[in-house]
Amino acid sequence: MCISQLSRLKNYIILILFIVFCNLLIAQNNSEIFLTDAALKTPQNFKDVYDRAFGYNEIPVFIKSKSEKTVVLENGYADYRIKNPADWTLIENAVPYQVDVVFTKYPWNKSDWLTNYYDLLSKRLDELFSIDPKLNNPAIKWNLVLQTNCKSEDETRTYFHGIIIKYYIEGEKKPEVTESEKIQPELTFTEAEKYAFKVSAFMDYLGGVTDPGVYNVLSRISGKDNSIVVMDWTASMYTYSAQAIMWHLKNLQRSGIKDFAFFNDGDRKQDLNKIPGETGGIYHVSASQMDSVLILMDKVMQMGSGGDWPENDVEAILSAISMHPEAKQVFLIADNNSAMRDYELISKINKPVHVILCGVDQLINVEYINLAYKTGGSLHTEDEDFYNIGESPDQDNCFLFGQHKYRINENGEITMEMSYDRFWYEEQIKYLQKPEDKKKRVKMPDCPQF
Repeated sequence: MCISQLSRLKNYIILILFIVFCNLLIAQNNSEIFLTDAALKTPQNFKDVYDRAFGYNEIPVFIKSKSEKTVVLENGYADYRIKNPADWTLIENAVPYQVDVVFTKYPWNKSDWLTNYYDLLSKRLDELFSIDPKLNNPAIKWNLVLQTNCKSEDETRTYFHGIIIKYYIEGEKKPEVTESEKIQPELTFTEAEKYAFKVSAFMDYLGGVTDPGVYNVLSRISGKDNSIVVMDWTASMYTYSAQAIMWHLKNLQRSGIKDFAFFNDGDRKQDLNKIPGETGGIYHVSASQMDSVLILMDKVMQMGSGGDWPENDVEAILSAISMHPEAKQVFLIADNNSAMRDYELISKINKPVHVILCGVDQLINVEYINLAYKTGGSLHTEDEDFYNIGESPDQDNCFLFGQHKYRINENGEITMEMSYDRFWYEEQIKYLQKPEDKKKRVKMPDCPQF
């Protein structure tokens, strides 16, 4: 190899090392900031980043705090400019540990806001970081605070809109971070009625209830203490699963529901990246924290994006049990017309699962029969309840579920009497179901208007 070739090779190696070093430096810098320039300049391309980055809280009205070491920066209605930046920049040696961005929640659905939510939020944050780049820090606790008492556009303009910075002075002990979801006392009946009205409005907004099966099933099988309700919160299931929340609010004395878990099969994750047991899109909340329940009803819906046929039911159940190991049983609100992405993980469940199956016409999805059977739970449709699954078969070792026969095979698995596999099921549903008659909307129990 001649000297000139060696020289070119040396320069080539130096160039590669330089590029690698720059990439490492960029990666390190990005890991040390809360939001990248790209996320701030093109927020519509980073909606999932914003949705994951903030804690959420709803309050009736924000009242400016007179607490020491709290700075209130004002934006004004639908404006991103900060009116009083010096209130923060003139404080010496301040170390921020929590930032709350305060909006009004009017209209109720962010997609109906006159000013795009993501654009306004990103501009407010970009303005904030321009007055102090140190605030663009992932170590800070970030919250969105939404005020809910406003009932009109004119009233909304009178509310506070801005940014709250909590800090301590360098050298002092860092204060406790305020949780965005505080523990709330048990609901009173008056409060429950008010929340029930909001849940009813949510269902009406989505077209109303045509099948009150979940509400009716819970009314039949109530009385189980210390229960978790795990809900399929994907597009076809919103008004089904919301009935469980409504039923809890209308039956506080006998509900026994302690926690709700929402799952949407991976937020906006691409189908190819959905791994059984690691799909995500699961959110938990105490049944006594109804403000937070209402927030999640909206948030989990906004985070979901449809996708392929199966759902991550088992992952959601396991996640709920790990969060609440003291629970005695799980209620699963499930879609009969979808398969379980993580069906093979059923053996990990150590609590009885009572499956409330929605959208049943003729066939009952055998995966959900097995879920109830293998966990010692039960299975319920709008009209039928199946307990002690697997006991007392007929002379052919078969069981009747709905209009079709099922049997336990040599592997201890319940299967349909005809050949079956999970993907074949979808075609059978299409073949056997009759065209649906036009259903009338069903009025849920009356909720007083407040």
